[in-house]
Amino acid sequence: MTSFPVFQVTEGEWTSQKLIDVLGLKIPADFTSDPQLLCDFITNFQTRPDDVFVVTYPKSGEVIYHKAYNRS
Repeated sequence: MTSFPVFQVTEGEWTSQKLIDVLGLKIPADFTSDPQLLCDFITNFQTRPDDVFVVTYPKSGEVIYHKAYNRS
């Protein structure tokens, strides 16, 4: 079974959320209760020819989401 290290950074009084290292990606620990299942999903993920990727600048995805799903 693969080990998934947990990271947490502390700077002064600030402490980050707990992060799990899954395939070199730092994933919030609250994101999954089973890191091995997430690792298997990422490793075996296959795209389809009709898949669409929406790529935006950070912090701009919420506006696009609302426009796409609320038609406003």
